[in-house]
Amino acid sequence: MYKIVHFYITFFVHSYITINMKLAGVGRNNALYIKSTIKKRLENENYYVPNNAVPMQEVVKYLNIDIPYLEGRVKTLTKEA
Repeated sequence: MYKIVHFYITFFVHSYITINMKLAGVGRNNALYIKSTIKKRLENENYYVPNNAVPMQEVVKYLNIDIPYLEGRVKTLTKEA
């Protein structure tokens, strides 16, 4: 469990990433759909978005990922180890 949570936390360091199928837990087609949905929404708000990436903050918001919870789990698991 620690390795999985640590992987996700370190993934959030970068402000732009290509949607990763492992992060979303979906296949390639759904990952591309999520990416295009986020990109279209940002472009409608007059933001520039590169072709191959979307802002990580928007990915976290779209997937409803609870960063403080994951950070707490990592701290708990590192204390146990």
